[in-house]
Amino acid sequence: MNLGPHAGFILGAYAFTALVIAGLIWQAVRDRRAQARALAALQAASAAPPPPAARPVPARSPAGAGA
Repeated sequence: MNLGPHAGFILGAYAFTALVIAGLIWQAVRDRRAQARALAALQAASAAPPPPAARPVPARSPAGAGA
């Protein structure tokens, strides 16, 4: 089976392309898992009861304003 003088280059290019595509798929899977964990953390935080609200402090008029 004669593959020709450029077979090494062509097979190398296909191998490199397959490696890059596999890396992109792996990165997408990792990112999806990270996003799912972040979403779960946000949902857990929003399900917690809110902290008690502080009472607002009434504003004071400046001294000598004749209140």
